[in-house]
Amino acid sequence: MKRYGFYVSGNATRLKKFLQFLEDQGDSRMAGQIAVVVSDSPETDNLTDLLRRHRIAYKAVPLRSYARETRNQQLSDEILSAFEQHRVDYGFVFGSRILKGKLLNQYRDRLINFHPSVLPAFKGLNAIDAALLDRAFLLGNSAHFIVEEVDAGPVIMQQLTHARSFNDYEDILGHQVPMLYQIILWINADRLHVDNGYAIVRNADYTISEYIPRLEFHS
Repeated sequence: MKRYGFYVSGNATRLKKFLQFLEDQGDSRMAGQIAVVVSDSPETDNLTDLLRRHRIAYKAVPLRSYARETRNQQLSDEILSAFEQHRVDYGFVFGSRILKGKLLNQYRDRLINFHPSVLPAFKGLNAIDAALLDRAFLLGNSAHFIVEEVDAGPVIMQQLTHARSFNDYEDILGHQVPMLYQIILWINADRLHVDNGYAIVRNADYTISEYIPRLEFHS
């Protein structure tokens, strides 16, 4: 059975919603696959109580105790240490810091980030705001493997929302939870791999509409 680790920031909202999603699905098996959570933020909003209930190990990294210029490297080393200790197979990232160093090498094609834009558009921080400011036609999310360049790794899955459907951030970020669930199902079934720089899910349905909105006549 695969073992998973998470790196989170802030209130760890996506992780909390994911654990609630698993409870709603009645999927205690997948919750049991989460081995450890690493946070770069002080404990907030009862995160440790939630993880204790699910018997998930927790590690807080006190970033302020490190020099500002070394924080990303120190955090990456702490995540790697936790993942190795708990024999993590794949890591999921919902954190705000840039990861680097040995962690990226050791978990190449096994460390997955969730970014709130339709990559390669609007990389980096504040992606939703940037897309709205640029009056982008489509908003959405991308799940991708992490590489040294920010938000540039092979894309595993994307979710699309027309900009006119946007009311608040949760309209976009809320889609990351079912994306995460589906990706874990694929990994558990050994269907996700990287081939020639592309992330491929074996036997997945990649059908898309050529026109958005769809044509209403037959050409």
